[in-house]
Amino acid sequence: MGGVFGVFGADFMIKPHFGINGEYNFRFAQANFLPAAGLNVRPAFYDFNAIYQPISGDKRVVPIIEGGIGGARLSFYATQNCTPPLTCTQSQFYISSNHFQVHGGFGVKLYFKNDIFIKPQFDLRWVDNLNQQYSRNLVPGFTVSIGYTFGRQ
Repeated sequence: MGGVFGVFGADFMIKPHFGINGEYNFRFAQANFLPAAGLNVRPAFYDFNAIYQPISGDKRVVPIIEGGIGGARLSFYATQNCTPPLTCTQSQFYISSNHFQVHGGFGVKLYFKNDIFIKPQFDLRWVDNLNQQYSRNLVPGFTVSIGYTFGRQ
């Protein structure tokens, strides 16, 4: 399930140390799932989190701890290679699988202009029944995202 993922999200700080956010992580390209069968997968994760910032949000470097719930969606695609002399690959959506997930993360917001930040973050997800497609339910990840904090105090 490795590879490069994109991240969309927004943070809203309700109090100086507490807030909420929503995130959507998606894999940019399909990954091999069962290459011999011509089956690829594109995973995506979405979650809604509570945020705790132990340091006040008016600083330039702000550590964060977040945790929440959401879902995981695995979209499967059937691929077929054309026969020679043609050189092409066709990919068609086949089926998707949705799972409940629990998400936790630890990162650091590095504010470089007002409320805009870069955030390297380590994430750990427990995805219910993911072991039906993969060998485990835990999904570790490392993200680097650019974001904007609303309500920063």
